[in-house]
Amino acid sequence: RITNIDRPLKQSEIDYHFRSIDLYSKKIEEHQNQAVFYFARAIDFALVKDIDNAITDLSRAIYLQNDFVLAYFHRANLRFQQILFYQADGSLSDKHFGNEFMLVMQDLDKITEMAPGFIYAWYNRGNMRFMQKDYRSALEDYNRAIELNPDFAEAWYNRGVTRIHLGERAEGIRDLSRAGELGIYKAYNLIKRFSE
Repeated sequence: RITNIDRPLKQSEIDYHFRSIDLYSKKIEEHQNQAVFYFARAIDFALVKDIDNAITDLSRAIYLQNDFVLAYFHRANLRFQQILFYQADGSLSDKHFGNEFMLVMQDLDKITEMAPGFIYAWYNRGNMRFMQKDYRSALEDYNRAIELNPDFAEAWYNRGVTRIHLGERAEGIRDLSRAGELGIYKAYNLIKRFSE
């Protein structure tokens, strides 16, 4: 299951994931060429916030199975989380940001190539392009996400904001209105702001 909800784990959940890491480590010792075990351990590492080991395991899974779409997707998301973390604490240089950004984009590009119906890759790539102020390319990615799922509220919202940045206010407001209809109520505040 894919979710964008991040919540703190209870101690019992943390303990469970550490036991799971130990279990998958044993399986990896026995079956070193099984990408799925590295992937599963990476999920556990990510949930206990050991992002570096999670990325290492995902890279190994991809090395063993270069068409492992979910491994590319998870690695892109973790690298993006690292970008946000380092931006927030001020330790991300422009050069380092550029390198990390390119790694995330490479993974997302690979996914859209291998699995063009994987909606979240288009959406996340649109978000990355929006961060880079590449609004036209972001718009194309949001268009594709909406084409794949016309009820994808977040894509409507982000496309609306992107259109407003491009000076397409009427179209942006229409997209924000659709996002509001689909449950993103903060869209109505933006509509009010940009309609005045």
